[in-house]
Amino acid sequence: MVASRGADIVTHHKKTYLTSDGKLALAKAATVAAGIIGVTAFLVAPRRRDWRTTAQWKQIEKHRYAHRGLFEEPPSAQAYPKGTAGDPWKNDTDLLTMPDKVVQFADKIKKRSDAPVATPLWAEDVKHATRPIVPENSLPAFRAAAEAGYGVELDVRLTKDNVLVVVHDSDLERLCGRAGFVEQLTHEELCEYHLLGTDERIPTLEQVLSLFETAPKTGARRPPLIIEIKSTMSNYVDLTRMTMLALDHADVSYCIESFDPRVLSWLRHNRPDVFRGQLSEDYLADRGTEKYGVPMRWILSSLFANVLGRPDFVAYKYSDRHNLFVWLCRRVLRGHLITWTVRSDNDLAESEREGAPAIFEYIRPDTRSRLSK
Repeated sequence: MVASRGADIVTHHKKTYLTSDGKLALAKAATVAAGIIGVTAFLVAPRRRDWRTTAQWKQIEKHRYAHRGLFEEPPSAQAYPKGTAGDPWKNDTDLLTMPDKVVQFADKIKKRSDAPVATPLWAEDVKHATRPIVPENSLPAFRAAAEAGYGVELDVRLTKDNVLVVVHDSDLERLCGRAGFVEQLTHEELCEYHLLGTDERIPTLEQVLSLFETAPKTGARRPPLIIEIKSTMSNYVDLTRMTMLALDHADVSYCIESFDPRVLSWLRHNRPDVFRGQLSEDYLADRGTEKYGVPMRWILSSLFANVLGRPDFVAYKYSDRHNLFVWLCRRVLRGHLITWTVRSDNDLAESEREGAPAIFEYIRPDTRSRLSK
């Protein structure tokens, strides 16, 4: 018989046995591992399914969702002018730093609407365009999606005088070629801004919802809307509450999503009837979020903020979807997944083969998802 110095393993007649101390150490390690898995599962767990949320999901998964409507704009319109994609914190170090994909910082930065800006990156492309320009998040883009039979994903913000408007960026320089933040402008002032040099202006949420209401003559319901709430550090309560009030007065099907877990937490406690989703991506792979530090980016990427909002679904960046936490949330804990933003028919098909409806742009697929069969 040969015993190891730690007395954890004993070899006897060519057979290896764990000593009582070895068994105890192994049991402790298993307990710690089980505890870590249990805590992780608790943090990322979605809301428990019931008949109502199951029925809501069945409606959502039937459709495909046009990102910001069916827009027609040059690729240069998607590029951010230098300095506007966000370095919002400047010298502010007294507040929790969160990536600008989670919250916007218009309430911390001031920018005069008449401040000089560089020539828009899209100026020449728009000037020499061979086809009509249809800006993202514009009424023509949403009307085209509605008439084609698509669902849409749209972004909601709140103006200085509490008007709900549909626009992606808080900083208006990329889309409008003018300085200014949505949250620092009144709606009247915002109406002076034109999208990509066209006659189109930033629509109100009420205008957009009217395009997707149930047809009065036939009673046919439009596909659902995926409404992303774009909050700032301070306005998430007012924005979420007012968005829900607007939706209560519209005859549309919808669900709510946000990068900001505080929005989902508010819905969880104040509007539990609303089907809600947590937007996320692999922030650790996003170089634009490096300045926010590894801990915050890891927490958000790992879906640990789900503990606040208990979402019904996770909307995760398509190229980042294959990770442990998405798998745990979806496959083990039975959450739902929507992917964003797919830009090819092959990626759309792959997402749906995996059981995840998708938000798309730059393609024109059939309106019905493979998941509708």
